[in-house]
Amino acid sequence: MKTKLTILLLWLFVVSPSFGQTSQGLSFDNYNGIYNIATNPAFSVESKSKWHINGLSYSSLNFTAIGVNDALSLEYNKSPNGFNAISFEENNTSNENLHNAFTEQDWLLPSVIFKPTERLAFGLLLRARQLTNYSNFSGKFWQGLNAKTGFENTGPIQNDPHTFVNTSHSWSEVGLNISYTLVNSDKHLIKIGGTAKLLLGQGVVNIRGDNFSISKTQENPNQVTISADSLKYLNTYENPFNSNADIITQIDENNIFAGPFNSFFNSTSTSGNLGGDAGLVWEYRPSTTNRLDRGVSEAAVNLYKLKVAAAIVDLGSITYETNPNTDGAIVNDTYQISQLPLATSDFPDENLIAVLREETGEEVNRSQPRGEVKVSLPTAVNVNVDYLFSANQNIYINVNYMHPIRKNTDAFSNQRNQMVTVTPRMENPNWSFYLPLSYGVDSGFAGGIGGRFKFITAGLSVSNFVNEGGLNYLFIGINQTLFKL
Repeated sequence: MKTKLTILLLWLFVVSPSFGQTSQGLSFDNYNGIYNIATNPAFSVESKSKWHINGLSYSSLNFTAIGVNDALSLEYNKSPNGFNAISFEENNTSNENLHNAFTEQDWLLPSVIFKPTERLAFGLLLRARQLTNYSNFSGKFWQGLNAKTGFENTGPIQNDPHTFVNTSHSWSEVGLNISYTLVNSDKHLIKIGGTAKLLLGQGVVNIRGDNFSISKTQENPNQVTISADSLKYLNTYENPFNSNADIITQIDENNIFAGPFNSFFNSTSTSGNLGGDAGLVWEYRPSTTNRLDRGVSEAAVNLYKLKVAAAIVDLGSITYETNPNTDGAIVNDTYQISQLPLATSDFPDENLIAVLREETGEEVNRSQPRGEVKVSLPTAVNVNVDYLFSANQNIYINVNYMHPIRKNTDAFSNQRNQMVTVTPRMENPNWSFYLPLSYGVDSGFAGGIGGRFKFITAGLSVSNFVNEGGLNYLFIGINQTLFKL
């Protein structure tokens, strides 16, 4: 007992940084406790300990097909100047095509699960999150806007008219979780759960181009010509036209772990924004498994042969409104652009919107609608199936599918990555081993490897080392259970 109390005190007074990626097959370990709630809030009940405490976890999932992505960089947030976290490859001809890309970052701050009885559990979760989507964009055009490259290195550009969308949103969550075992019979267990969230919006940037086209010829390499039926730009940050400012979050790039603590309650949204998750879990417990290793408590061992879980996550929205006392608190502009020639020397010292705001001729027609804007959370359905492959070796096969409900093309919304992950794993109370294999509709295949030893969990994407670009994730986590059952 003294040892466990000592560990708890260390957690309270020492910042223990960790990385975490909770959607790539690592979060369905039966001994992961608090990590599982993000994917299904019903997982907190029937956990393997009375208390489960998280110190600090960081989750990063990102994808692009047009360069090498830095999984730990926060420079995605310098939108809309382009992918400042991507090292674009010269002579990458695929940049002429239209692409999708995304990054999803999730900080789980000090949080706790408490299980007062076998059939009831409560949780308090503090999360800081940031999502960025780029849909249907011209790689060479955004490479030209990138501060590291500029248009001088792109070569000729020619795109047919198309619609592209970029949405970058940062917010914090205070979540109250409750889960309950509804049915617990000899062969069946059903549990339900939900997490109610208070949402604190830090800010959003949205840029959408309809019938947008770009042209840069070999004969005139110092000029870029753009046109668009409309180009809409929303920015809720102050001083949004400083291209060198980190306009998506207030997180210090040099302190990726302390930053979320500093900005957690720094909300610029209206008050009273609510959201939530809801989940259901069914377990099939035949007699061939429910007698194995049974000790004093059924909760201390796994009794199911098959577990099926479904959840809808990230319900809700965050509202931002004009602040008349703060100049530029919300920028909500619409531009109609008719064959506007721009010198490549205008970039990347000023971002695209700053350049358009300086144009006063007939080529650009600008309107300024203002008012409140409601930004939807990236609502998605998460379905998970866990099968006990070998009871003697505790080998499981897990299949997880994330289906986005929101689309990035929706007005003011992000989209979760549509992805299926198959994970063979071996687990016991002291250690686990994972081999996740993921396929995303946009991102393709990615293999990974991970493991847990007591309170330390680690994992990485093998594709980080064998592919340029692609789907990337990294996991190094620390968590502590107290008073095992």
